[in-house]
Formats: sequence, structure tokens, C-alpha cells
Amino acid sequence: MAPVKPATRSTTHLVPTPGGPARATDFRAILLYALGALLGFLAALLFLLPGLTGGDQLSLIEALRQRFSANSFALVAGFVTAGVALADIVVERQRDATREKKLNELNEAAQAKNELISSMTHQMRTPLTSTKYALKMLLGGDFGPVSAEQRDILTNLYGSTESLVTLTQDFLDASKLDAGRLQVSVKNIRLGELERGIKSAVDRLQPMAEGKKITLGYASQVDDKITLRADANKLWQVAENLTENAINYTPNGGSVRVTATSSPSGLKLEIGDTGIGIPPAEQAKVFTKFFRASNARATSSTGTGIGLFISKKFVEAHHGTITFVSRPGKGTTFTVTVPLLPPSVAEQFFIRI
Repeated sequence: MAPVKPATRSTTHLVPTPGGPARATDFRAILLYALGALLGFLAALLFLLPGLTGGDQLSLIEALRQRFSANSFALVAGFVTAGVALADIVVERQRDATREKKLNELNEAAQAKNELISSMTHQMRTPLTSTKYALKMLLGGDFGPVSAEQRDILTNLYGSTESLVTLTQDFLDASKLDAGRLQVSVKNIRLGELERGIKSAVDRLQPMAEGKKITLGYASQVDDKITLRADANKLWQVAENLTENAINYTPNGGSVRVTATSSPSGLKLEIGDTGIGIPPAEQAKVFTKFFRASNARATSSTGTGIGLFISKKFVEAHHGTITFVSRPGKGTTFTVTVPLLPPSVAEQFFIRI
């Protein structure tokens, strides 16, 4: 630090001493007060400068030896405090700007990811759907009889293709959910028609179940006179997702059963299996996006953890509930309830996570 030099000439007459008479007409005293305030403000900035700029040394300029009153020191201290507070505000705003910049970068990256997934899934869905129906025609004998060996191969191919179709649709829906662009279109539909669509969704998974020697059963008891306001495609997708999950996590030779029933309050759908179950400690995370239970990861390479997440969003969009009971090594049963929606519910609305 540079030595403090004494003033070259006396300046004490410019400032009144404590208890002495104040000369309000001396403009030089006013200037000195202003100079003291400025020096105090600069001192505050110089004190904070190393922290702001990353330096580790501090040098002070020469200062005049001056006799200040108590009021003068209070004034300077006030400006020093103001300088420190200003520096805190500047630093915090810089941090806020940095956080906002990083948040914007993350949002842009997420948007780019969603757009990429949406584009890829759109491109994949058409050829996969065509392949699935071609395999279905082969299995149905539309191109001639098939041997038992050929049927086994075609059945495995059909099951794998069906899984890819479902996976593609799930990724597409997940990207739309993230962007708030997934639309639910509600209209009146009789429970009988809704039930027939659920049965069709289960029937599409029959070859997949046969490939694992799993017994896939279906039963229904619905009142066709009841009209439900719902997006039928979304509910059919829920039934297909839950049934496919049950098949995926049920060992060879097990069984899966789907039951649809109705009541005056709405629709009830149950999907039960004799699969691996879900560990109790992990059951709270079942509907989390991309979550897969530890025993599922250990026993099966299939599954992405998206189907249950999307199914829950679809059911909740209908003001319904989706619950489950599970015992490790014994199986899991999912229960979906969809109530009769009141007319006040909009015909079309968007859902967002």
C-alpha cells in the first residue's frame, strides 16, 4: 500500500470541527462532503473489485489527510454501505443472467430433442405399421398356407413389430406431452363400442403372447346403453400399453387376463398377470417417465418406462384413476376407472406434463 502523504497546505478550515459553528455559505465544505462521499463509494468498489474481477491484490490511491466531523464519517459510511449493497445487487443480477442463459440453453436443447424424436417416430411409424399388417396377412393365410415352423417365426416377428409400433407411438406421445401439444378429443361413445375397441387392442397382442407361450384371456360385461364421453383412441392405447407390459414382464408359460366391466358411474378395466411383480420399495415410482423396476431390468431387455407414464396421463385427462397391486414373484394387477364425464368438459383440450 502506498504511504499516505500529508496535505501540502492546510485544509482543516474547510470543514467545521465537532461542536464548532457550521458555515453553510462555504461552498468548499459542501464540495468536500461530496468528495468524501465519492471517495467512500470508490473505496467500497475498490474493496469489492478483487472478488468481482478475480484479482488477488489491492492497491489504494493516495488520500488526503483530512479532519472529518462525526456527521462526515456517518455520511461516508452510508455511501460505503450503499456501495456494498449496489455491488451485491450487481453480482446477483449477473448470477441471475447466467442462470437464465443456462435455462434457455437447456430449454432449446429439450425442444430440439423433442423435435428430433417427433420427426423420427413419424418416419418410422408408417413402414412399421405396413410391416405389421403384412405379417398379419401371412399369419392369416392370405398368401397361402404356412407350416408350423413358419408360423412360429412369423409370430415372433409380428410380436417384435407390434412392440416397435407401440414404442414408436409412445415416444411420439411423450414428445407431444413435453411440448404441450398432445390433444385429447372427447366425444360421446357407447360403452359397447369402446369395449370392442379394447378387445381389438388385446387381440392384436395375441401373437406376442403366443410367442412366449402365455395364455392371454379376455372377458367383458358392459352395458351398451351407457354413453361415455371420452377419447376412445387414447383409452384403447391405455389398454394396449398395459396388456403389452403384462406380457413383457410375465415369464414364458404364464398368463395375462384383461377384464372390462361397466357400472352406472363409468368403465372399469383390469389387467392382471402372473409376472415378476414390482418390488415394494419401488412401487411409488412406477408411473415416473423412463422408470423401470430393478427386477424388470434384470430379467427383460424390453420396455422403456414410457407406457405407464403415458397411460396415467391419458386416464387422468378423462378424470379417471389408475392403480395397481403387486407382489414380487406373484404378479401385478392394474385397475383403470373412467367416470362419466359431465357435458361441461371441453370436446377438445391439450394436456401437458
